[in-house]
Amino acid sequence: GGTPAARGRLSQGWHLRRAEIKDAPGNAGAREWPVFVDRTRPRLVVRRVAQAKKVRKRRAVTVIVGALDKVGVGKLTVTATIYRAGQRKPNAKRVRKVAPGPLRKVRLGRLETGRYRVRLDLADRAGNRVTAQRRIVVR
Repeated sequence: GGTPAARGRLSQGWHLRRAEIKDAPGNAGAREWPVFVDRTRPRLVVRRVAQAKKVRKRRAVTVIVGALDKVGVGKLTVTATIYRAGQRKPNAKRVRKVAPGPLRKVRLGRLETGRYRVRLDLADRAGNRVTAQRRIVVR
């Protein structure tokens, strides 16, 4: 494997990095390592919003998403920011790590009855991001 990197002027794909060092007496050393530059944004699809049916878990909300990353490796970070309808300040924020896949659960927890706007941010290890929003009603 290589080291994920998203900054700098390198194009998408594999590159070979080389570092050389030399001191005053003439000692020298060099090292090379592969680096993969990932500039591809992940894909986020909000499939549906589910609300628990059991009485003791009432108002527990889960968002089912498709979280896909074509070239990345490892888990993706989903940040769910929850806003009460008509408010600019968030009520809550949830951060979850999910494996890439077509059906992933992002639990928002219990919410009070009312209308909400949920903003979902999906980020891969290289820092590439994508955002989706949904309006939900908690009964």
